[in-house]
This record gives sequence, structure tokens and C-alpha cells, in this order.
Amino acid sequence: MDALAEKQGELKAVLDRLQLLNDDLDLKKTKLAELEDAKEMCEKKLVRAEKLLGGLGGEKIRWTQTAKDLASLFGNVAGDVLVSAGVVAYLGPFTADFRMEQIAEWVKGCHDLEIPCSETITLAGTLGDPVKIRMWNIAGEIRIIIIRIFDNHFV
Repeated sequence: MDALAEKQGELKAVLDRLQLLNDDLDLKKTKLAELEDAKEMCEKKLVRAEKLLGGLGGEKIRWTQTAKDLASLFGNVAGDVLVSAGVVAYLGPFTADFRMEQIAEWVKGCHDLEIPCSETITLAGTLGDPVKIRMWNIAGEIRIIIIRIFDNHFV
């Protein structure tokens, strides 16, 4: 009987140890599942980040060009505003052909006097708000507004 009790004690110790190992195995499996989920989430984030960086690479080119364009516009603002002010002040009652000829002459005069200005000046380009003009385009109102401006007042 002592041998049986001893063997039952050994069996209980082995079963207790087995239970501990099974509990540890369950914890490890849960941890593995969590890590695999985290890995999958990181892979998805990495793919999204690569797409975003690829898109931003194109944006860098666009923003660089926009900065160059704005620098050019900023350098020509004095002459552009001078010619646009002349258009508003003097050219309203004249025909579009005469207005275009006069603008070309004024641009040439600005260049002769070394006043920086754009080669082609439009009133909408100089004094217009691109955001409002875009909203008008989207709303389909731009034709009416430009016709009113050009027919009544400006080039």
C-alpha cells in the first residue's frame, strides 16, 4: 500500500506539473495570437504608410513647383497690380481688343522702366481670388460673373 500511495503522490505531482504546463501553454498561445494580430496590424499600417509616402513624394514635386511659381508671381506683383489698376481705372468703357492692345503696351512700358511684371496679365489672375473662382466654377456661375465683369468693366 505504501508503494501505491507513493505512486499516487508521484502521479499527483506529475499531474499538477502537467496542469501548470498546460496553463502556461494556454497563456503562451494567447500571447502568440495577440502578437500575430499585432504583426498583421503593423503590416497593414506599413502598407498604408508606404502608400502615403509615395503620394507625398509627388506632393513634394508639386509644392516645389508651386513655390517657384509663387516666387515669380511675388516678384512681379508691383507691375501686375499697376497694370490691373490701370485696367480698372481707365479701360472699362473700351472694347476688348483695345483693352488687350493697351495692356500689352502698358506691360511693355513696365519692362522699359524696369518694373517687374508678368508677360501676360489678366485682371482675374491678378486681383481674383482663386478659391472663389473655383467655387463659382463648381457652382456653374463663373460664366455669368465673368461676362458681367468683362462686358461692363474689365478685360
